[in-house]
Amino acid sequence: MSEDRQARIRGALHGVLQELSAESTSLDLVEDIPILEAFVNDYADARIADARACGASWSDIARRLGVSRQAVHKRFAAKRTGRRDGAIIELRFARDKS
Repeated sequence: MSEDRQARIRGALHGVLQELSAESTSLDLVEDIPILEAFVNDYADARIADARACGASWSDIARRLGVSRQAVHKRFAAKRTGRRDGAIIELRFARDKS
């Protein structure tokens, strides 16, 4: 990923989080951490599912993430069932509307 793309993503996220936290205390912001972690995990699950649906192999995905194929498969292959499925669909629809 290019440094420009990284900077744009970080800047956009920082702006949104700064706006959302404008009237919160430091302790209130601590409560946001599990929400943000769950969102990032759901986002990752959705992006991996999209990549797999478009024909990307576990090896392709692993190279992009800088980890082993086994690590990617272990983390994401099991997410096809259970609670995460609803989140994946929700994130796909949210992205498609943009």
